[in-house]
Amino acid sequence: MRVCSLGDLVLDVIVRLEQPLARGADARSRITSGPGGQAANVAAWVAHLGAEARWLGKRADDAPGRLAAEGLAAHGVELAGPVETAGNGVVVSLVEPGGERTMCPDRGVATLLGADEIDAADVDGCDWLQVSGYALFEEPVASAATRAIALARAAGARIGVDLASWSGIRDFGPERFRTRVRTIEPDVVFANEDEDATIGGRWDGVAWIL
Repeated sequence: MRVCSLGDLVLDVIVRLEQPLARGADARSRITSGPGGQAANVAAWVAHLGAEARWLGKRADDAPGRLAAEGLAAHGVELAGPVETAGNGVVVSLVEPGGERTMCPDRGVATLLGADEIDAADVDGCDWLQVSGYALFEEPVASAATRAIALARAAGARIGVDLASWSGIRDFGPERFRTRVRTIEPDVVFANEDEDATIGGRWDGVAWIL
């Protein structure tokens, strides 16, 4: 089975606070970095579980982009999509001592993926196209996602959508985002409880994994 995952590939910088954040002062922490982004994480786990995995999106050939791409490829993931010279995304994640996580994303060139940069070869052989909800919040990447969905479905693939972020849904507009996802007609929607509540609940005709 081959799964294609469409969305962001970013350099994920994780700051694990060892004490409460002291605004305007210091807070001891442990810091690590590696490939991240919801779509990239899905692809990495697919490869880890033994299936073929392809990540599809726009990235950059700069220091953060190379670190992220090399890290993802090391998991056995094929990378597809256009490469810019600079501007790869970086996400700083603050993890509090109790485990609560706050993300500070700079998505970089990921949101600039255009529909004209997607072709049938990008989804060739894919049995499943997994679309990150982050790719549906902004243009032109939302149009690129729509084209990839059409090409994948025409080739016989099933479609999954992860709702991604309750705050992203709130900012986009819950009813507007609900309409966008329903228009895609995914086979499966993935959500957590906050995303499920923010989008206004489930609808018939689609499997819903909470």
